Amino acid sequence: MDSAKLEARVAAIPRILNDMKEVFFTRTLSILKNTSDICFRKIQEIPCLTCPEKPQGAMAIMVKLNVSLLKDISDNIDFYFKLAKEESVILLPGLTVGLKKLDSCNFCCRPIFS
Repeated sequence: MDSAKLEARVAAIPRILNDMKEVFFTRTLSILKNTSDICFRKIQEIPCLTCPEKPQGAMAIMVKLNVSLLKDISDNIDFYFKLAKEESVILLPGLTVGLKKLDSCNFCCRPIFS
């Protein structure tokens, strides 16, 4: 893409955001909050994961992984690779966001609109 086309698209962003209806933002925030609540609740049911704090306005949740409770898993990196391969779930080491003892689980949802 040439720079003129890119500049035109970037310049259009403020207009697009201004033209958005407030209901879009309200609905999006509601979907994210509901998804966050579900994610937090489900993590509480997994013995090897703990979540020290419920997410507040984020699309990520910080979790602590207890590898000693898992069979055939040598460390957290081994767990990340196996989880991604088997379940298509991606966890990031907490080091990627400056936390040594936590891991980041990003979540998103595909809302169903009626």
